[in-house]
Amino acid sequence: MAESSILAIGLFVFVLAAVLALGVAALFDIQSYLIDFIDFLPDLFIATLIVIVGLILADRAELRVAERLGNYKFTSTGALGLVPGVVKYSVIYIAALVALGQIGVADDALIVLLAAYVFGVVFLGGLAGKDLLAAGAAGTYLLLNQPYAIGDEVRVDDMHGVVQEVDVFVTHVENDGEEFIIPNHRIFRTGVVRVR
Repeated sequence: MAESSILAIGLFVFVLAAVLALGVAALFDIQSYLIDFIDFLPDLFIATLIVIVGLILADRAELRVAERLGNYKFTSTGALGLVPGVVKYSVIYIAALVALGQIGVADDALIVLLAAYVFGVVFLGGLAGKDLLAAGAAGTYLLLNQPYAIGDEVRVDDMHGVVQEVDVFVTHVENDGEEFIIPNHRIFRTGVVRVR
């Protein structure tokens, strides 16, 4: 930490000395740059406040979403542990875009950046989680229609055993020596045989 502060102070002194040297050499008008900088300070201050508030809101949003999802059983699989992080970084990203707009970055560039972010989160996230989404949709169907229940003896493909647990993403089936954790989309696709 001390090395980074010494480096920052050294960099500040170097930049200040370079600006003063250029002013003394009359290569540019320090006074006009100083006036422009002073006019820019309120915008910089507001942008800094926006980033700070965005960081605080992002942490609170992450905690709120994690608490809300913690009430549901299906989050115990760890599959939805990603959602609070996406919410947090989305809030930070939007705060950064607003702060950049405050200091004068072109609005068109900010809209392109926001569109790229939304594309990345929605489209690429959907591609990465398509099996998870398929398992969730199949699990919701299975939970609503209940073609089998806990305690039923079932056969899925070459797996045979007694249903121990059914949640949104997977079904746990046990036999004498093995436990099968079967993704619900596989059960939905291949079907299940209840043994009577």
